[in-house]
Amino acid sequence: MLSKQKIFNKAYAHALTMTYLAKYNLDSHIHVGCCYRTADGNRCLIGCFIPDEAYTPEMEGKTVMGLFCNNEIVFGDNSSGAELLFKLKLVPVTKLESLSKERYNFLEELQATHDMANTLEEMFGNLHDLAKTYKLKIPD
Repeated sequence: MLSKQKIFNKAYAHALTMTYLAKYNLDSHIHVGCCYRTADGNRCLIGCFIPDEAYTPEMEGKTVMGLFCNNEIVFGDNSSGAELLFKLKLVPVTKLESLSKERYNFLEELQATHDMANTLEEMFGNLHDLAKTYKLKIPD
């Protein structure tokens, strides 16, 4: 399992490459909320962990923990939500009752740093706040 610091580092590195928030379906220009992946391939801070072969549009509209808890959807690599997050090393277990509340909260809060932001600058402020909360270092 990846440590919170390693997860944060990857998400932060991805954030530095973003030119806009992954919040719109660019095919129709209709706001659909936050996206794991937009039509042109932009990804949110959780979406950057999801490999192409595992991504399916059915993921959209669900929180990261919604993916974890929903074992009815089979993703592109034939895994359930919990199995996918386990394979990606974001969680140490595939059963919700075994997942620590701290890990659950961390992933939800990481997702919210993007989803609750209206601008990239706001997202970076949220990331800095998250780092402070979890005593994480901002990558160089």
